[in-house]
Amino acid sequence: MLVAAQSSMIVVFLNADADVLRARLQQRTDHFAGVALLDSQLATLELPCNALTLDATLPVDALVAHIRRALGI
Repeated sequence: MLVAAQSSMIVVFLNADADVLRARLQQRTDHFAGVALLDSQLATLELPCNALTLDATLPVDALVAHIRRALGI
């Protein structure tokens, strides 16, 4: 019998719209997937349940501050 232990894991989902993601991928010329796969990836994306969802366009320091607050650190 498998018993699930209570988890202290938190999922952080950095959310951005397709235009933002497309622009970022276009700047990554060496990215293995590139822009060509973006639409299909977004079409099959399942949004995580009970995740801390943050705006991926926020500055990194703001994202870290949000995450630290959520973790109580």
